[in-house]
Amino acid sequence: MNPTPVSGHPRGCGDGRSTADHPNPAPGPPDRPCPEAGLARRHDDRPLADTPAKAAGRPRDGWGSRGGDDRGSATVVMAGVAAALMVLVVLGLQVGGAMVTRHRVAAAADLAALAAAGQVVAGVDLACQRARWVVEGMGATLTACRIVEWEAYVEVTARPPGWAALSGTANAHARAGPAEVVGDG
Repeated sequence: MNPTPVSGHPRGCGDGRSTADHPNPAPGPPDRPCPEAGLARRHDDRPLADTPAKAAGRPRDGWGSRGGDDRGSATVVMAGVAAALMVLVVLGLQVGGAMVTRHRVAAAADLAALAAAGQVVAGVDLACQRARWVVEGMGATLTACRIVEWEAYVEVTARPPGWAALSGTANAHARAGPAEVVGDG
């Protein structure tokens, strides 16, 4: 007989004999059948049929062969992450809408005050009417308009769109007039 293993298995045999009967046995427990002689074996020499996964009828490829069946859990986690991201995006859009509304109201108040100050010479009613026209053109509401001497004072409000309207209205006030008033004397 050839003293080297036929199968190349470290435990030898290849001819159906146990390691104790082999002329050149490998180290290990005596009287163990060779892997080629019986069932296929795992790295720790247990037959594959003796594994817990095989006994439970689960596949033995590693997926689901650990403690519990966790298939689909990544889908649930990713669905939760996607939902959280969507909530953050919606909240970000609402906050952005409120900020845009605030800037729009401030710009409307500034422009309305300038328009009213430019029409003071024509009269108080015409100056405030011009301020109202400017504010409404910018999608806001003129809440107050006063003319004191040559200066125009205006107050403007607007409601933010969507859920941001729950936080209240955006308000702004502005004043415009000449840099110098030329006196009579």
